[in-house]
Amino acid sequence: MGCMSTPIEAGYSVLGWNRPGFGESSGHPGTVSEINSIDAVMRYAIEELHFLVDDIVIFAWSIGG
Repeated sequence: MGCMSTPIEAGYSVLGWNRPGFGESSGHPGTVSEINSIDAVMRYAIEELHFLVDDIVIFAWSIGG
């Protein structure tokens, strides 16, 4: 999908998630839930997928406006 295909085509691993309260995600949108979800994704990438911290890039875009 658009923005996701560019890094994949360049050979990067891509890990995506829905923000709390959006799409099929549970929870409610807000600063604390956003921080907690980013922390969970980063921990998963480092601890489960064994990504090196120095190799992680956060790539984001807005679909709203």
